[in-house]
Amino acid sequence: PPVSCCCCCCCCCCLLCTTQEQSVIEKKANQYFQKLYVTSLTVEMFLCKLKGFKDSSSPEDRSLFQCILKNMFDEYHYFSQFPYKELEITGQLFGGLINEGLLSVPDLEQALKFVCLFVCSFVCCLLFNRCVLEALKKPIDSKMFHFGIAALYKFITRIKENPQYCQHIAAIPHFLSFPPLILEFVQFGKNQEHPPAYFSPIDSAGALRTLFSLSEV
Repeated sequence: PPVSCCCCCCCCCCLLCTTQEQSVIEKKANQYFQKLYVTSLTVEMFLCKLKGFKDSSSPEDRSLFQCILKNMFDEYHYFSQFPYKELEITGQLFGGLINEGLLSVPDLEQALKFVCLFVCSFVCCLLFNRCVLEALKKPIDSKMFHFGIAALYKFITRIKENPQYCQHIAAIPHFLSFPPLILEFVQFGKNQEHPPAYFSPIDSAGALRTLFSLSEV
């Protein structure tokens, strides 16, 4: 019947439109990552952009934010194949998202739906932290360990907000081989405290440069 055909055409049209919109958003997300990795955007600038997308009243901007989260989840399993420079940047981006409080439950749930993961909201909130923790458990000469260290540096001043997380980190067998600054913050963080000699902000750039330059040798 004509009505049925009309409905069918409308559905196809909507589906095509949605697919095209997603394609445009994914292209924009990839362009931002390219700018980040060729240093025309710093990590701080990228995080500022993400905060703007997240808080925007534009559905397109919010979709772009969720698409970027989705891309990070997609790429996580391939981080060990990244060159050290890109891995350091990615680690700082992970940690920066945690530090800036940009990982709300709705955004994470939406991002996870894109990659067909069905988990509860509680797990969504912990997912990025869990990625960092699992990376820190890797051997200290591995790329994933260095990713974890780069991420942890980025939110180290907030780690005392989660003493149980500090306990998990301190329980890692090679914990005493972690950089001294991280050791101190984690030990005090178990008691929800900052180290006595703590001054804000933490300048981790030099420590990270040393860490990654040694790894590349």
